[in-house]
Amino acid sequence: MKKKASDALIQKLVSGKISREEFEQLLLGLENQEEAVFLENSLREHFNSIMEDYEQRQQRVSGKAGDSKAS
Repeated sequence: MKKKASDALIQKLVSGKISREEFEQLLLGLENQEEAVFLENSLREHFNSIMEDYEQRQQRVSGKAGDSKAS
C-alpha cells in the first residue's frame, strides 16, 4: 500500500464512508510492517491537520473574546 492509497483509506475511515472491503484492507495493512508505516504517517498527518484547525479556531475565539472585553 502506497502513501496515496493509505491517505485515501484514512480519509474514508474518518468520514465514515469506508466499505467493509476497504476496512479489511486497512486492517491487513496494519499487520504488514511496511504498509503500517504508510498508514501511521497518514493517521499522524490527519491528526496534525485536525489539531492545527482546532488551534486556529481557538485563537480566533480567544481573540474575539478579548475584543469584546475591550469594548
